[in-house]
Amino acid sequence: MSKDRETKIVMTSGGVPLTEADLDRLADEAERGYDVSQLRPVRPGRPSLGRGTSPAIQVRLDPRAYKALQAHIAETGLNTSTIVREALAQYLSLPE
Repeated sequence: MSKDRETKIVMTSGGVPLTEADLDRLADEAERGYDVSQLRPVRPGRPSLGRGTSPAIQVRLDPRAYKALQAHIAETGLNTSTIVREALAQYLSLPE
């Protein structure tokens, strides 16, 4: 690669930067081919929480509760799902 060109940093899904040597090794491995019987099936959608499936539920909120939820999101940076899961676990006295 020319020194005049900007180098793009490539990272793993976990945020670890890959070197040119890493990329060459991965490319060589891909060119040799993979044993498809050893690959894990890809499931559509979001990953499960805990073991088994994680059913999605939908709730309706009155405007006052929705406004309070939005304020809490803005204050904490948490997302709606996290807040609802934590609140429900606390309400139901679920073990951590």
